[in-house]
Amino acid sequence: MAETPTPPKKIPIFMNKLIYEIDTMLDALNDLMLPASLADCFEAYRGDLLKKACRRQLNDNHRSWFLREISLLRGEPITSLAQAFDPYLHISSGCDTLPPGTAISLPPLPIAIVDTIRDCGELNGLATEEIDRLGSRLSMYAQDEVQNLGQLALAGYVSDLALPTRDSMVRFIAVNASAAIEKYLLDNPLLWSAVPRRHIQFPDMVALRHKQLAEEFALKTNGPLCPNRQTCYTDEEIGIIANDIRVAVFLPKPRHLATCRSCLRRILQRQAVVKKYNEVGERKFNDRPN
Repeated sequence: MAETPTPPKKIPIFMNKLIYEIDTMLDALNDLMLPASLADCFEAYRGDLLKKACRRQLNDNHRSWFLREISLLRGEPITSLAQAFDPYLHISSGCDTLPPGTAISLPPLPIAIVDTIRDCGELNGLATEEIDRLGSRLSMYAQDEVQNLGQLALAGYVSDLALPTRDSMVRFIAVNASAAIEKYLLDNPLLWSAVPRRHIQFPDMVALRHKQLAEEFALKTNGPLCPNRQTCYTDEEIGIIANDIRVAVFLPKPRHLATCRSCLRRILQRQAVVKKYNEVGERKFNDRPN
C-alpha cells in the first residue's frame, strides 16, 4: 500500500516576516559594499543610476511587464533590470582585475554600430526586424510607459543619448537588447573597430560608499563610525580569518568584513591557496613508496 505523502509544513507568519527582513537587510548591505575593483566601481555607479530611475519611474507592474518584453526580445529569461542591460555586451573587459577608479572604457553600444555602419545590409536588416517586433508589442502601451522604459534603458546602459520620441526609445531598447544583433556583432569583430569605444567618467564610488556607511552607522547607532573600522584587514588577519572565518567575530572590526569586497576576495584567494597546498601535500603523501 502506497504511503500517503506528508503535506508540506506551513511556514509560520512570523518566519515569513523574518525571512523578508533578512532579505531586505542583505539587499541594503549589498548596496553599501565597498568596491574592490574598477568593475565593482562601475557596477556600483550603474546600480545607483538604475535604483534612482526605478524610484522615479517604475512600479512592480511596469517592472514585470518590462522584464517580460526583454525576455521575449532576447529569447531567454531575464530576472533583473541589471541583467536586461549589459553594457559589456558579454565581452570580457578585464576591469575586474584593475584597482578601483573613476573612469572605464567599454565597447560601443550596438545602436552606435548600427548608426555608423549604414552599408551593412544584414546588420541593418536585423535591426529593422527587432525594432518592428518590439514596436508592435509596445504599441498597446501609453507614451509615458514607453518613455519610462526608455529612461530605464538609458540608466542601465549608462548612456546620455537623447531619446526625444517614442520611436527613438523603442529603437534604442530593441537594438541594444537584441540577442540576435549581439550575436551578429560578436561573430563579426571587425565591425567593432569602426566605432570608437565608450569612455565613461563616474564619481569615486569607494569614497561614496565609505560616506554612506558612516551615515548609515550614525543613523542606526546615534554615534560616529570609528575610522579604523573602515580600514582593511592586515595580511596576518586575513590569514587567521581564512583558516576559520568565525574568528572574524572576535577581531576589533567584525562589521568591516560584511561590507568590504576587497577583504572578502583576499580571504577567498587565501583559502584557495591553502586548499591547493593541502591537495598537493595529500597527493604527495598518497604517492609515497611503501
